[in-house]
Amino acid sequence: MILKPRQKGMTTWIDGDQLLDCIEKPTNAVVISHEKESTQRLFRRVKFFIDHMTIKPVVAIENKSEISFPNGDLIITLARPGRERSAEATQ
Repeated sequence: MILKPRQKGMTTWIDGDQLLDCIEKPTNAVVISHEKESTQRLFRRVKFFIDHMTIKPVVAIENKSEISFPNGDLIITLARPGRERSAEATQ
């Protein structure tokens, strides 16, 4: 667990670093957040990285909650069940 300030790019850096680890060496990664919407946004960022790589990695499976590579490594999403964005956060 990393305690960090908001909006400093640490999560983006970690997403990219974990993606490279999954491509280069035996690694499984989990994208998790406190809210379902946040988790989906972080996972879309990983997909964005893949889509914009100069040399695109071979992806075996790609869907709403999983990216799997031919070597068996994968990135999955987990969100707290039933946890939607709170009313206070949307105001």
